[in-house]
Amino acid sequence: MKLLKAGAIASVVLVLLLLVLPVEDWAYRRLTAPDKAPYVRDNERILESLPMFPGAREVARDSYGYHGDNGDLGIFDRTIGYETGANYVVPDGTRWRQVIAFYVTHMRGWRPGEINFQDGIADFTRGKAYVAVDASELGMTGSDRRRIVGVSVDKLGAVQR
Repeated sequence: MKLLKAGAIASVVLVLLLLVLPVEDWAYRRLTAPDKAPYVRDNERILESLPMFPGAREVARDSYGYHGDNGDLGIFDRTIGYETGANYVVPDGTRWRQVIAFYVTHMRGWRPGEINFQDGIADFTRGKAYVAVDASELGMTGSDRRRIVGVSVDKLGAVQR
């Protein structure tokens, strides 16, 4: 009888843990994440201050959170920052080398990181801020991004990458 009672108690405890852990995990991630609105506002300010390739026009913008990897299969990963990205349509015939050369020349005050003319990507840092330029699909036949350049910003990306 005592064994049966202990088994019943263990079952109830297990069920309670299974119900409480997801709530605890959600609360942990929610309470320790940076406040999204001011973070994204700072990203937007940086994005607005960047040079725009001549003749380009913005067609999309979005912000999304990213998580730190705690090495525990994602159970307690939490949002540690937000990236804000914009897509720009560039004039027909623009090649990625032109776009990367433009940004290398016009990103005054930013320190270049990886500059890859062959693949059409570049990144820059200034203090803790990080900017990435992706023109890798420009001119690619069949790509839905063949006229799109992506620029993404993270105000703390230089220290969180």
